[in-house]
Amino acid sequence: MKITYILYVFVLTASLALTNNAIANPADDFKLGVSQYNKKKFKIAISHLQTALNGFKQKFGPDHIKTANLNNWLASAYYQSHQYDKAIKYFQIALEIKTKKLGSSNIKLAQLYSDIANAYAGKGNYNEAAEKLLISIKLVRKHFGSENIKNIEKYSTLANFYSQLRRHDNAVLYSELVVKIVKSSSPNDHKKLALAYSKLANTFTKRSDLDQAIEFLNKGLDIANKNPAANESVIAELYNNLGSAYDQVKKYEKSIAAYRLSLQLNENLYGAEDQRTTNIYNNLGLAYFNKKEYSKAMRYFQKALTFDLKRLGSNHPYIAASYSNIGVVYLANNQLARSKKYLERALLINKQKFGAESSQTAFDYNNLGLYHKKQGDKNKAKKLFQRAFDSAKSKLGLEHPETKLYKKNLESL
Repeated sequence: MKITYILYVFVLTASLALTNNAIANPADDFKLGVSQYNKKKFKIAISHLQTALNGFKQKFGPDHIKTANLNNWLASAYYQSHQYDKAIKYFQIALEIKTKKLGSSNIKLAQLYSDIANAYAGKGNYNEAAEKLLISIKLVRKHFGSENIKNIEKYSTLANFYSQLRRHDNAVLYSELVVKIVKSSSPNDHKKLALAYSKLANTFTKRSDLDQAIEFLNKGLDIANKNPAANESVIAELYNNLGSAYDQVKKYEKSIAAYRLSLQLNENLYGAEDQRTTNIYNNLGLAYFNKKEYSKAMRYFQKALTFDLKRLGSNHPYIAASYSNIGVVYLANNQLARSKKYLERALLINKQKFGAESSQTAFDYNNLGLYHKKQGDKNKAKKLFQRAFDSAKSKLGLEHPETKLYKKNLESL
């Protein structure tokens, strides 16, 4: 079991009178769209920004810089709504216009390439994401040099993409570069350096080099604790990541202790209902599940679900993750009817958000396959394991651990 953390758009057919009115005042819709975007009301923002875009095309032309900027805003709203294909479409339009107007080597294009990369990552297409992000990095390097602090966040993101692609040597290379840049540019910035070690540790965790990961996490804690009052958020992150590393080496007591320290800091900093806090609830649930203390695992998973539902609504990927975790606990406890209800809810959300054949739905197909296997229905289990394997093979590749797991489950029947 794992925790995966990590909108409906109204297409209006306006009357001629409405269209003319919108075109006459596209700036008003633009301002309203930006206002709603800043309030995180992305569905409403999309409606206003789309209307404004139609007006900008008429008023300024489809290839004007102002039109490009509006495409960018619309893409960002779609991205925040997890509608990644539409986000990529409008980011690409903005990129094409700005490339024509500004030239292909203009530094202003770097952020657009980064945005496109993140949208591809949202879809789980890390190959394309890494390719786009490398273009962004090259633009920044051309203007500011290869070890400029402006590229730190991009290097960290690229390392994460490479970890997802299981190109671990590349991931470590870019994470080490981040540490090197921070050491040379901000040697006395304990917070920034501790974070750099945290990200480096994560690349080793994903490479399953957990002893090295734990060493770097402890090094980050030593640095952050030089000024603990100023670095509480970083210390919380480091303890969370340390808990994850200990969980993977089956040192569950150490894992739970690290998670509890992280939880205490997060609750003090952000409150019990903040996303960063509910992530720790989920992680504690996972540690207790792996320790086979299912009642404690369920308590933390339910707590996370309660707060996430209140904050995110019923159709968010985090809600799907909680449903999945709760369903698996019920499955381990042989409460099969309850298990099926939660696993099917998780699948429904992930289908709507990511499509029927995604790495997220592969995880759900596998869990439902385990449910039917426990029920004794091998035919249904086999179909679901096959679907999980096919989706993972397509999205993650044959060598990914999840793909291998689904294959193993398929071959067990």
